[in-house]
Amino acid sequence: MKVQVRVNERGALRNGRFAFTNKLTLVSELLQNARRAGATQVTIDHDATARRLTVIDDGCGIEDFQRLLTFNESGWDEDTIRKEHAFGLGFSKCLYAARRCVVASGRRRVDIDTAAALAKAMVEVEECVEGDAVTGTRVELHGVDLPDLAQRVEELCAGFPVPVWFNGEPLKRAMAEAGVKPEDVGYI
Repeated sequence: MKVQVRVNERGALRNGRFAFTNKLTLVSELLQNARRAGATQVTIDHDATARRLTVIDDGCGIEDFQRLLTFNESGWDEDTIRKEHAFGLGFSKCLYAARRCVVASGRRRVDIDTAAALAKAMVEVEECVEGDAVTGTRVELHGVDLPDLAQRVEELCAGFPVPVWFNGEPLKRAMAEAGVKPEDVGYI
């Protein structure tokens, strides 16, 4: 008798929500994606009452929206995968944490009902309505519960190498401004 590794796909999709240590991991993942995309600035807007988080960067954007919904395949170039061990689970945290994810990049967007997406429903890539095109990427998470984000966001960004604004105010990023390298604090 022989046995082999198998993956229970349904169970993996259902239980993936437990793969992350805390709810704020999704913010770190979105920041990391912005940095990897070459962003020179990131804007985070959070409305705790409306349970909405918006992260906008001016990086290279998303060429292939399928990469957002393909688990365990990062979509980054081979050099990034090798240096940073990018393995393609970051955006999935958004799917587990929010009721709805709207991602726009360039002139295209997806509006993802997360429960349907995790049940493997097809998601349409649409053209942005006039005036809604994005240079870089905009991720809007609706129905996301991040009650202590305002108190912890500066800590999350302390060593982040790219300037970050939170609810209209620039964050201090103390370690980055002091010259600490991103790889010294776990960003690379």
